[in-house]
Amino acid sequence: MKPRIAALTAVVLLLALTAPPVTAQEQLPVKAVVFTVRNLEAEVDADFDKLLSETVRLEIESAGYTVADGWEKLLDGGEPAPLHGPRAAELARGVGAALAVTGFYTRPDAGSVALSVQCWETAGETMLASFTLSAPFDLSYYNLLHDRLAGLVRSAEEFTGPPRIEAIEVAAARGLGTIAFRSEQDGVEVLLAGEKNLGTVAGGKLEASVGLLSTGSRLELELRKDGFHTLETAVTAIPIVRLPELLPARQWAVDLAWNSGQPLGVGGTFNWLPVPDWVFVGGALHLSAQVPPWGAVDQFTVLHLDAGARAGIYLLPMKPEISVFGAVLKLPFRIGVLTGFGAMPSFSFAPGHPMWLDWYILMPSPFLEIGTGTTVITFRTDQRYSLGLPGSAIERGWMMRKVPDATEDDGMREVLPVQLGVTFKW
Repeated sequence: MKPRIAALTAVVLLLALTAPPVTAQEQLPVKAVVFTVRNLEAEVDADFDKLLSETVRLEIESAGYTVADGWEKLLDGGEPAPLHGPRAAELARGVGAALAVTGFYTRPDAGSVALSVQCWETAGETMLASFTLSAPFDLSYYNLLHDRLAGLVRSAEEFTGPPRIEAIEVAAARGLGTIAFRSEQDGVEVLLAGEKNLGTVAGGKLEASVGLLSTGSRLELELRKDGFHTLETAVTAIPIVRLPELLPARQWAVDLAWNSGQPLGVGGTFNWLPVPDWVFVGGALHLSAQVPPWGAVDQFTVLHLDAGARAGIYLLPMKPEISVFGAVLKLPFRIGVLTGFGAMPSFSFAPGHPMWLDWYILMPSPFLEIGTGTTVITFRTDQRYSLGLPGSAIERGWMMRKVPDATEDDGMREVLPVQLGVTFKW
């Protein structure tokens, strides 16, 4: 599974320098510099840095601040964006900014992001606020980041005061305008709140008009594509949004299986899933031989043909996951319940070639699938109940496998058969 790209936004609200009290209408906008938040590790991700810079700039402007440009020209040759207060404050003062935001991040593992953001007052090179956020990068990460940034802004405002009111109103009225949705799956239809069609992903992206929607807003999206499961998801409105992957809707499956109750045999099942990946019905066929011990007298080989109907339901989603102490664990298996009925005609090689027909009910049995892809390993119990109808060879009762056991009175012990197999889905 591909690691999802971490998209982190650091928003800083910078406020007025010490000045005589004025009204909100007379107050000049506060200038701020937002330095590139960069990876402390050796790996360089230019696309991520660009995405972060654009996102932070829009957040700052929407909050009512004027973002000052030109700090890159003040860097020494080959010098990266600053991470610490003194150098950041110096560069910010060089472009007339009162406040500066620095930040850095690491990726402890493929699915997590550890982000640290600081807000500095440039005149005294004083840190006004900071936070550190380390969490799995999923849809909830933006909400956590938004909350941390809100706390940082409140701390900064206690020192600087509120931003210019007119600037806030202008930014809110302008809105985001467009959002670029990114996806590795072309043909995905994106609907806002399940109603407004924003368009279809083509060439890995979709430029959608969102009008006056402001940065940080919550978007309820519905993603559709023929042959895939529809997904309802929530994202945070930022300039570039990466859409989650849609899972294919699989409607057919073929099983190849071995049953411990009929060890000299092989079987198969063909299933149709009317509710893709959830509910299935199908037919099963199994051929096996019952061979007498070597040198046995008056015992003959018997062939069994087992044919029946099957139906079942999954109890876990396609790619189940659980959250443990804030970490998301993806489970590599699914469980479900299977039932059905069938008949087992038997043919003996004894003189006269006697035949029997045993009818049975497959009681609801749990099954386990190891793997979540198109090919999985299956394991289930085989809890059958013989009806004992006329012409049958097995009496009414549970159909169990008998194995030698010297501790039993008759020297045999009954055990519940199990079935192992492999399933192919499409």
